[in-house]
Amino acid sequence: MSTLSSLKIALVHDQLADFGGGERVLLALKEAFPQADLFTSFIDTKKLGSGASHFAHWHIFQSWARHIPFITVLYSPLRFLLPYIWRSFDLSSYDVVICSSAWGMCKGVSLQRKKMYKGKPLYVCYLHTPPRYLYGYDESGLRKYLPVRIYALIVNHFLRSYDYESSQSIDHFIFNAQEVRKRSLKFYKRDGIVIHPPIASSLPPQKRPSQGAYYLTVSRLVPTKHIDVLIRAANEGGFNLKVVGGGKELQSLQAIAGPSVEFLGAIPDTDRDTLYRGAKAFLYASKDEDFGMVPVEAMAHGTPVIAYASGGVLETVKDGVNGYLYSELEPSAVVARVQALEALNANQYDAMREHARTFAKALSTEAFIKHIQEQIASYWLQQSQ
Repeated sequence: MSTLSSLKIALVHDQLADFGGGERVLLALKEAFPQADLFTSFIDTKKLGSGASHFAHWHIFQSWARHIPFITVLYSPLRFLLPYIWRSFDLSSYDVVICSSAWGMCKGVSLQRKKMYKGKPLYVCYLHTPPRYLYGYDESGLRKYLPVRIYALIVNHFLRSYDYESSQSIDHFIFNAQEVRKRSLKFYKRDGIVIHPPIASSLPPQKRPSQGAYYLTVSRLVPTKHIDVLIRAANEGGFNLKVVGGGKELQSLQAIAGPSVEFLGAIPDTDRDTLYRGAKAFLYASKDEDFGMVPVEAMAHGTPVIAYASGGVLETVKDGVNGYLYSELEPSAVVARVQALEALNANQYDAMREHARTFAKALSTEAFIKHIQEQIASYWLQQSQ
């Protein structure tokens, strides 16, 4: 770290308008490189909520897009501006640039290097995923409308070209999961290494919940998370389910929920930790998730995970070891796995909990910081030779 501490480092992040997994990775990157400045398209402190306090004393540069009225609402429709947003940043004075990229293609700042950089700074991308809206994944559900489909067809055609071009200017890719590495090979023809994102560590041991305890899910309430499957499973199986999170599907989900389902909304991290510790198991139904930090957060508290066998979760949930996998997005499939968990005796259940905690411990924030520092130092040494 002594070599890195003398370098001028920039962190680049799509936008600060939510406090989720990507932002938690950004906090760990800042901890790894405390001298780093941050460049982002814009900040929305209201949407960040309590997470805004984490960035209060950072040296942050926002793009000109922050002056666009209602940018936090119009960011998706105005995505054709993304190349102009990222090319507007001048990062020529930095030794190392590390971008944390997913939705907004912030890795496009690397295109500036050929024109303005002196001494060719090292450019590394920590890729959460290639932009989903460019590669056949529509989380908004708005493409059912013809005008939206036409707009997306035109704009996304040009953005895919920009996204591919910018990916070729990156010196090194680091992926958050093997699933994302596969996507990069497919869409960018670029390979790299995998460093899983950080999960909170040093959690206290917990007692086994009593029989009849609740099941838990934590998620944005959007179609791709398939929370409706979990709710219908709770209705069918008669088990207690607590749902943490908010989103546009809240009302429709409440309409199908039975008496055993409780909606808690967005809650502070400390309250969420308490819920993790008290849950019999964590339920997860996301399809093609990049890595899936939340299930591993649950495991860090010794809580087994029952998850749909898709995407990055295949790298973290081992069937019958630290949880269970199910292969169909059907309530009956979830109920069958809940029943399998309920059938475990006390020793079997405690062993599953210990396996979950042990796996998550290897993905601690401390381990992530150490690994990312060593990797950036190695890249810097290679470039300096």
